[in-house]
Parts: sequence; C-alpha cells; structure tokens
Amino acid sequence: MATYLKNIRIINGKNDSVIENGHVVIKGEYIDKVSRNPIKFQEGKVINCTGKTLLPGLIDTHVHLSGDASPSVLDKFKDTD
Repeated sequence: MATYLKNIRIINGKNDSVIENGHVVIKGEYIDKVSRNPIKFQEGKVINCTGKTLLPGLIDTHVHLSGDASPSVLDKFKDTD
C-alpha cells in the first residue's frame, strides 16, 4: 500500500534548499516520488502534513552502550575499590 504526504516541508540534507508544501509518495518502506507540485495519486492513504517537516535519512545515533542504569547513578562513584 502506498501513502501520499501532501503539503509537507521537505529538507533533503544534501544542500540548503527546502521544499515548502511539497508532496511525497511512499511505497512500502521507500520514498517513491518527491515533488514541489501535487502528484496524481489514487492508490492508498492520503495524509495532509501541513505544519510538518520531512527529513529523510535522519537517524538518531545517540546511544549509551555502557553505563549504570540503576536507580541511583551515584552509587558507582561511592565504590572505594
């Protein structure tokens, strides 16, 4: 099933250009079409994204792979060993 996002601000991350009120078709897990103009669409869900921003490819890479997750984080600093 495809999804059509209309009236969405699009930041592609490759340059400083921003598409205001852009239009995007998503098929499965992939972006199929991006346009500054409305896209002829009759095959799935339509979402009006006025006031929303799309930044494809943004990945949250902030992660803590180590550390103490106990209720009292200060306990590890009290150990005298």
